Amino acid sequence: MGEKNSRKSDKPYKDFQESYLTDLIAQQLEKNGFVKAKSNPDVLIDYDIMIENEVREKTNPVYSRSFVRYFYNPYTGRVNSLYYPTRYLGTDSYDVPYKSGTITINLVDNDSKKLVWQGWAETEVTRKRIDKDDMNKIVKSIFRKLDVAKN
Repeated sequence: MGEKNSRKSDKPYKDFQESYLTDLIAQQLEKNGFVKAKSNPDVLIDYDIMIENEVREKTNPVYSRSFVRYFYNPYTGRVNSLYYPTRYLGTDSYDVPYKSGTITINLVDNDSKKLVWQGWAETEVTRKRIDKDDMNKIVKSIFRKLDVAKN
């Protein structure tokens, strides 16, 4: 797993999350024609969850303020106004920190111990805990790549 500094109270949740993830992977493999073997399987399944701190650069346009200048015209004896619109001055850039989560699923040949297939999905992590629906969407998107690889 990516982050090792977990609290003791999160351990039951992580165990549940990992068992749910392994169940989802097994369901998707069965949908793709794999059969679960009790002993001596042809393919081993490995998965990894990694969460990284990353930085995204954001930019915003910067404009000058519009203003009105008043001046006195001595020939007409009037006060006139001149409007100056906003002008583009450039961009203001700043860094925004965020967490990026990656789930990688590997299918390894049991005899040769070589990687047969690898699928992964990346997403921005906005919450501390991933709910079942999000995890289901992520695993399904990973196994869509397996369908393409088989054809």
